[in-house]
Amino acid sequence: PPPGPGGGGEMAEEKEETGKRMAALSAECQRLEEDKLEVGKRLQMAKEEFDAVQREKAEMQKQAEQFKEECAKKEREAKKTMERIRAEADAQVSKEHALAEERLRQARQQADEQFKAECKRLAEEQEAMTANFAKLRSQMQKERTQLEQQSKSLARECSLKQDENEALKKRTQEFLAERNRLAEEKVTMIREMERFRIESKRKMQAEELEMKQRTAALRTDFERKLADEQTQMKTKFEKKAAEFEGERKRLAEEKSEMVRQMDAFRTECERKITAEEREMQRRTSEFRAEYERKAAEEKVAAERRLEEARRHTEDILKEVETVPTSLPTLTQQSQRLFRALKEAQLTKMDLRRNDPKAMDKFCEVLLAWQSRAMAHSNVVHERIIRKVVNSPNLGPFDFTDLDICLRLVDRRESDSRVFLSRVLALVDNERTEVKDLRALLSHVETMLFFLKYAKSEDLSLTHAEFRKQCPSLDQAIIRLLQAAEKDYPPGGELVRFTEERDLFNGTDVRTVLEELRTPKALRTRTSQTDGLGIFREIFFQWALAMQSKFNLLVLPHHTQVVCLLVFRRFLEAVSEKGSSVANIRALIAQVGTGEGKSMIVAALAIYVVVALGKKAHVVVDDETLLERDFTTFKALFDTFQVGTKGGKGGKRSIKAVLCVSEERLSAAG
Repeated sequence: PPPGPGGGGEMAEEKEETGKRMAALSAECQRLEEDKLEVGKRLQMAKEEFDAVQREKAEMQKQAEQFKEECAKKEREAKKTMERIRAEADAQVSKEHALAEERLRQARQQADEQFKAECKRLAEEQEAMTANFAKLRSQMQKERTQLEQQSKSLARECSLKQDENEALKKRTQEFLAERNRLAEEKVTMIREMERFRIESKRKMQAEELEMKQRTAALRTDFERKLADEQTQMKTKFEKKAAEFEGERKRLAEEKSEMVRQMDAFRTECERKITAEEREMQRRTSEFRAEYERKAAEEKVAAERRLEEARRHTEDILKEVETVPTSLPTLTQQSQRLFRALKEAQLTKMDLRRNDPKAMDKFCEVLLAWQSRAMAHSNVVHERIIRKVVNSPNLGPFDFTDLDICLRLVDRRESDSRVFLSRVLALVDNERTEVKDLRALLSHVETMLFFLKYAKSEDLSLTHAEFRKQCPSLDQAIIRLLQAAEKDYPPGGELVRFTEERDLFNGTDVRTVLEELRTPKALRTRTSQTDGLGIFREIFFQWALAMQSKFNLLVLPHHTQVVCLLVFRRFLEAVSEKGSSVANIRALIAQVGTGEGKSMIVAALAIYVVVALGKKAHVVVDDETLLERDFTTFKALFDTFQVGTKGGKGGKRSIKAVLCVSEERLSAAG
């Protein structure tokens, strides 16, 4: 309730001033607590610094010990290295000596073997000559000249053999000389190794002495620096401790003063709050009395309106106790009954509970009107009328909408069995609201029409029709159309229909859906890429949603697919530097009535959100169509996910929000 005249305004100002002072004192208390914490932190930091100095001292002592150990370790490693080098040198000399002796032995053995082989060959030749001489004695005279020549040849060969023997003797002497040279080299190497050993020992002793001197100097310097740092740290710590003690005393004095002020302030606030509570109770009592008076008046007015609506309904029901035989009169009475039904809902009068006989009369009159106004009365007519009459919320649905719905299903059952069965399932579905009934029936009719001619669609003709528009288009747009044709070429349709397939048969529909999601070319790996990308999954999920809702196979038309691919290429090219469409800021597609604008917009919105990671706003100038399309596509939006802001592979569903005007929102609720 509003404050009373005079004292109410001053009390509010005092209350506001009191609140400000309490906030200021609270802030001051908080600041003092923070200062106290800061002093504690500084003292803790000083202690930590002293501990760190102690740890550094221990660490430096540890490093000095490690340095000593490393020096001793290096000395041992140097001794081991010298011993290893000495052993390797001795092994190398022994190996060279053994190799030289082996070469000399092999040379002697080879020379002896060659000499023995040559002597054996000469003996064999001599035996052969003796045998030939015995055999050819009878021809001595004829071949005497030849024998003389052979004797000369043998003499020459003997001379050659003697020369070879001389050469072997010479080589043997050379091998002996080489052995003597190697022995002299061995003695020289032993002498050099001994000299190297003595020099290495001398250098190691000098390095060891220098290392000891450097270690002693480092130790002295380290101990001096450590003593200086300890002295400095002790002085700093004592100074800071004195400062902290003075600060602590000052804070204690301020805290005592603040406690005194807070006690006085608390007493004053409690007094003012008690006075304000008494004033608020008085005003609350006055407001409650005023509210109860107005509520009683509104209740009387509502009961009066409800009684008037009940009398009006009873008057109308009396007029139609006997159903008129004339169709115009029956139509007029049906319209009045429908208006009375809507007025009863507006006045919150529940006829189904209060007057079930009236509801039965409504149904009787409307069914009588339907049977005379429609040419082919059927069970769907009756279900629609009963659903409308028993609906708790008709919303904007009026008698004209009812008439249109009934005329949409006014067909012979023998000729339209598929359509009527789908519509009947839709009407019997409890989730189907009456306000959406007219649009849904029209939608089913349109889907059946397109499904009937789905096998007749030609992708080649679709691309040809787009090419006819090229002369009047920008070159960049022409290239986008060419890219779309490359991504969705003839022969690569979403689904390849055959004449034997029945698109109303459940088995064939499941086969089509499977092919829609994973085409045969990808299943058989004859193609590694899919030009449709994410749109194929969007089409599949859309078909599933429509199959679940209408029990009908719904597929996008070729024109819709081409349009979406052009938009995709455009959105991808806009973000590329140097692109041919970089200077184009907007792309508009002109889509005719009934060609599926809603589907194109919904699929494009999902692509922008899921593939590009952006937000999408869908603007519709008709709020009725806006609510209808949002309800239709909400299930499709919910099937897709995007990454979470935190990353790490997290996923969440797409968030779709319906935005309507305040007037529409007020009318709905």
